[in-house]
Amino acid sequence: MCRRLLATYDDHVAFVFITTIVSHLVVHGLVVAVVLSLYPSFGLIWHIAILVEFSISKSRFACEEPKDNL
Repeated sequence: MCRRLLATYDDHVAFVFITTIVSHLVVHGLVVAVVLSLYPSFGLIWHIAILVEFSISKSRFACEEPKDNL
């Protein structure tokens, strides 16, 4: 009996987790679609911002000195 209740609980948690992720992705996709339809240049600005952030983080990691593990 307890095992069946635990299995049902685990299935419920997995179902809620999966539906939460799927609904978040759907809403995120709709928001991106609306923003890009209203502001077509936003996509270009967004990609430039991602590239700048990537280059900054890449240069930041390149400047770190390796640590000696003694």
